[in-house]
Amino acid sequence: MPSWSGVADLTTNSLPNTGGVGKQSYRVSNAVNTYTQGIACGLVAINSQILPDFQTVQPLAAGTTTPNFVGVVQHGWNGFDNAGTLNTSFISPATQLNVRGTQYVPLTIKGIEYVWIDQSGTGAVTLTNGIQVVSSRTTAGYGQGVAIATATPRSGLIGSASLPSSGIGSSLTAAALAQASQIITLTGTPAAGDVLTSTIQAPYNDLQPGTAQTYSVSVTLNATTAVSVTTAATALTAALNASPYFAVTSYHGQGTPPPYFTATSSAGVVTVTVNTLANPFLVTGGSTNIAGVAVEQWRFYTYISGMVANSLTFVATASSGAGTTVTAGGAVFASGTGYNGKIPVLVYGAY
Repeated sequence: MPSWSGVADLTTNSLPNTGGVGKQSYRVSNAVNTYTQGIACGLVAINSQILPDFQTVQPLAAGTTTPNFVGVVQHGWNGFDNAGTLNTSFISPATQLNVRGTQYVPLTIKGIEYVWIDQSGTGAVTLTNGIQVVSSRTTAGYGQGVAIATATPRSGLIGSASLPSSGIGSSLTAAALAQASQIITLTGTPAAGDVLTSTIQAPYNDLQPGTAQTYSVSVTLNATTAVSVTTAATALTAALNASPYFAVTSYHGQGTPPPYFTATSSAGVVTVTVNTLANPFLVTGGSTNIAGVAVEQWRFYTYISGMVANSLTFVATASSGAGTTVTAGGAVFASGTGYNGKIPVLVYGAY
């Protein structure tokens, strides 16, 4: 029996005692294609090989189980300019006469890797742990779920989904992408001193593995903002949009608060919407070791794109003067469907 004490961190390929991870670099094609972290690639046709050694690849074409899958562009690859930007992409030129044989894109050809997923394609099935992933019918280089019983060429399989058995990111539906949202309705007679508070689920914390995190935003009404429910809603909206998980519009690296949500208001109603392809949302799993001590066992990033946000908790309250009545639309976000983002996949490779 193997044993280990390290953390299975899918963000750094830190997988204790797993072994067998395969990586290989390939040439980019002589056609205009975009390569970015998490894109599934396959060998190009023999007459499109830059050199006669079958080391030229391009993103898998959208279609039913596209063949010749080779591997997935490694996370952490920053493109040939080494700019260090998240999800840096490289667009291959129409001709490789001056660069052929010199520019390679690193692929994970076997083992755990993040893969871009578009679950809006025809024939996609809900992704749960172990469901096979094939080329997306909608987006080149992306994958989607396929029924295990569906006949699939071996060279058309990307791998199988490696997801939690329950909780956030454990079940990714197949449907057209629609972003989840939530509303806060303000009624009553606002008064100066009323405190309006919204509490929303935040990414998990490594120090408390497996424990859901929340953050709260509060605003205290004054003579100006308490004129009506409309002005009160405007004040709460401004406070939300100034908070860490709303305010930032770009992601520049670790430590920068990512913009998961956007708030708008109209006639006393605040609407909080999940941003399309918001930045990765950390999920951790906790357990205990042989001594009974709580430890972090695994961590990965999902995206709250689409239906994943339906799992996030949401609370809105009013206190102090209580002239304002605050009602949340529900305990969680709702209406999100489909999924577009990355997931961990056990990549099979073609060899």
